[in-house]
Amino acid sequence: MYPNLELSRPARAQDTAYGRLQAMRRDKRSRNGPFLENRRFSAHVRDLIRDGRAEEARAKCEKQARRGPALRCPPLRRRVHLQRRLHSS
Repeated sequence: MYPNLELSRPARAQDTAYGRLQAMRRDKRSRNGPFLENRRFSAHVRDLIRDGRAEEARAKCEKQARRGPALRCPPLRRRVHLQRRLHSS
């Protein structure tokens, strides 16, 4: 007949706590996104190398290296880094 107020208060508290937990999870996912994307990329490259497709793996790494550091370092430094990194093996 009438809603039991004693049961609705804990339910509201639970809903509030769940909402805060979801917000914390979304925040963590947004902060860890680039890291997790890089981990997936690295795993894919390792799979390619394991399967004997080293040239394809190298091409993917070169492409990522060209686009990745561009945000944080000058072009000359990036070019020198890539030359040392890609031609040292």
